[in-house]
Amino acid sequence: MGVYDKDLIGQNKPLAHYNLLYSIYVAKDLGLEKFDLGYVLNITELSENDNSIFKFKTGFTNTLQFKDILKIEF
Repeated sequence: MGVYDKDLIGQNKPLAHYNLLYSIYVAKDLGLEKFDLGYVLNITELSENDNSIFKFKTGFTNTLQFKDILKIEF
């Protein structure tokens, strides 16, 4: 979860990009081989914003690891 300045979001500023990239570099320096960027929903069901996030996340790698998620609605 992130908390951002709503005025900056309205200006389409990449608020979390540097922090994420820095975290990836630190993880690499620590010798970690994987960095979990979180889940992405079914690509065919993505909103324009979610699709943009998906493209941002996948720009850091040349491989993707998929996980099965079972969603049950009551």
